[in-house]
Amino acid sequence: MSTTLDHFLRWGGWISAFITGLGMPSFVFLIGDAIDTFNPRESTPQDMLDEIKMLALIFTLIGVGVWVFAYSYYTLLLIFAERVTKRTRVEYLKSILKQDCSWFDTTNP
Repeated sequence: MSTTLDHFLRWGGWISAFITGLGMPSFVFLIGDAIDTFNPRESTPQDMLDEIKMLALIFTLIGVGVWVFAYSYYTLLLIFAERVTKRTRVEYLKSILKQDCSWFDTTNP
């Protein structure tokens, strides 16, 4: 019951969901990098601050990316579901309307 556009919407939603799911594991690695910057033996306080600023920017960019892709996957899969559901209901109604009158005596549509 799906068209080529519906397949595109479905695959786009799945890929966006996959990318959204990569957000949390990437945060784990970035938190490890942030903790590693607080080693006073290897760097000066200014170097630590510069590294933390860069990590904060990366955190923000990943957060915005997760937000955009989460919206994208929700929207694409919702549109896909609505289109296929509408097409299924229309085909069901067409098939019911093609039946003989006696069919309605024995079947509850």
